[in-house]
Amino acid sequence: MATSRVEEDLRIPIRDGVHLGADLYLPDGPGPHPVLIQRTPYERTSVQPPGRPVDGAALVRAGYAVLVTSCRGRYASEGTFRPFVDEGADGVDTIEWTTRQPWSSGKVGMLGGSYSGVTQWLAAVEAPPSLGAIAPLFTPAEYLDGWTYRGGACELGFLWYWVLVHLALPERLRRPGDETDLPTVDRLVSAIDGLEDLYAAGPSDRTDLLERLAPYYRRWLERPDDDAEWQSIAPAERFGRVTAPSLNIAGWFDIFLGGSLACYRGVRDRASGDGRNARLIIGPWSHGTVGGHLAGRFFGHRSSSDGADMTAEYRRRFDHWLLGVDNGIDREPPVRYFVMGPNEWRDALDWPPPDTIAVRLVLHSDGRAVGTEFGGALSRTGPLDELPDELVYDPLRPVPTRGGATLLNGSDVGDRCGPVDMSDLLGRPDVASYGSAPLAAPVEVIGPLSAEISLSSSASDTDLVGAVVDIDPPGRAVLVSDGILRLRYRSSRSHPEPLRPGVVETVTLDLGATAWVFEPGHRIGLILTSSNFPRFDPNGTTWPSGSGSAGTVTARTAIHHARIPRPRSSCPSTVAAPELRAPPSSAGSDIRWMTPLAKAPGIALS
Repeated sequence: MATSRVEEDLRIPIRDGVHLGADLYLPDGPGPHPVLIQRTPYERTSVQPPGRPVDGAALVRAGYAVLVTSCRGRYASEGTFRPFVDEGADGVDTIEWTTRQPWSSGKVGMLGGSYSGVTQWLAAVEAPPSLGAIAPLFTPAEYLDGWTYRGGACELGFLWYWVLVHLALPERLRRPGDETDLPTVDRLVSAIDGLEDLYAAGPSDRTDLLERLAPYYRRWLERPDDDAEWQSIAPAERFGRVTAPSLNIAGWFDIFLGGSLACYRGVRDRASGDGRNARLIIGPWSHGTVGGHLAGRFFGHRSSSDGADMTAEYRRRFDHWLLGVDNGIDREPPVRYFVMGPNEWRDALDWPPPDTIAVRLVLHSDGRAVGTEFGGALSRTGPLDELPDELVYDPLRPVPTRGGATLLNGSDVGDRCGPVDMSDLLGRPDVASYGSAPLAAPVEVIGPLSAEISLSSSASDTDLVGAVVDIDPPGRAVLVSDGILRLRYRSSRSHPEPLRPGVVETVTLDLGATAWVFEPGHRIGLILTSSNFPRFDPNGTTWPSGSGSAGTVTARTAIHHARIPRPRSSCPSTVAAPELRAPPSSAGSDIRWMTPLAKAPGIALS
């Protein structure tokens, strides 16, 4: 960078005697300068934050010093890397050390994405007095349900990819002072090269390698329930302590979308002082893909981080929060989001937008939704007295992942996530599909989506997976948003409870959030399954008597569509007289979303 200078391999002392490695990027000029800190477990190769929605070099040219530090136990930093555990204290010590340096003006902010967003929130909830602002990108509000698990199911594909590709291999190859263990490196490379085969085959012999190089991985698998240890490192448990304003950046198809929205909502509701001054920007992006292209679909130049000029967005907020520049930020709506379809940016006074209302579509099928292409229906009326649909799920033959908010291995990470066509999955015995009639007018879905599903199962545990899809006239079923619920956690994330075979219960399935417009002639669809692999680990269905990983016990799960479900003689999953655990008035199944209030009366099915 012609307009800056670099000081490499600084040593930052931490309270327990550990020293962290850092590189400093300084603007031209005498200083002192306001400082932006990025703390990362990845290699310090440049001033550029990972994910690249912001040009770090441009911030340096604008007069900010940028300090890029390695997390404890990573690369040249001393100590042992324990994901999430040490980032709060280490972050506070780094911030306070920064304020004492001659090149620092004492005005300090933080930036970066993914794990660098983790390091920001875990520092912010400690409320260090010198932290003036944060700008977390693509990062969750907790690290059990939101990073390691979702809805109680393990984010297996992401964890394999993250730990092997981004943590274990780079560290093994590049950490100074270590002798290179060539046999281990060879095994690592072979494991990474074989991830696609592993994704296809299911969990196998990679666990021992992960445990040896990343012992925290086994610890995560052993603790699927929410407990005091998980809660102690969850920012969501301590949002009330946050005092620094925040710029939260999210993506509609980012793996951490739900967490980013929860971070914004949590500090708006619970933080004190300037901590309530949260801002939210949501683009049509996935994790690390911010160019406006996803799954072969282009949302227009303005959808990219460059087209939206995200660097200017960062700079305006840091200028205001750290330097006191009156540039109108405090008078602007706090939320900006991109609507897919018309491909336009909109502003809102909050998230979800306050001028939206809930809309409900009821599931119907009379037993015809499984094994057909949208043999079930979605309508504004019901529920009726209809036969259930039965999902026959074999844990050894899970439904393959198709798009969504994924982060999986491969050179086409951005192409395998997002609005992918799911129609090739229809016809399986473990896939049920429901579609509305063709739309007579555009329908906007703006905000969170959920489904209330009445079900019974032959198993003590199984998963409920759902995807909202846009069915176009040629018959493609493009994924809009999705979710999963491991049914042992249907009532509590802390206290799992087995299913009672044949008992009908109504459960809530979180389907994420979106801003999507269904065009006239298209149909709104819902796909229900019991698995989504390799994104999530297949449920073995025998819990608590057996393992929660893949097993061999087939689960037969009935989806009910009547106020008082009645058995189907050919449906082995329902007993002769099923017991209704949920109130009869809520025993039907439906999907719900938010739509702009002004457009709600116009929702019509042809």
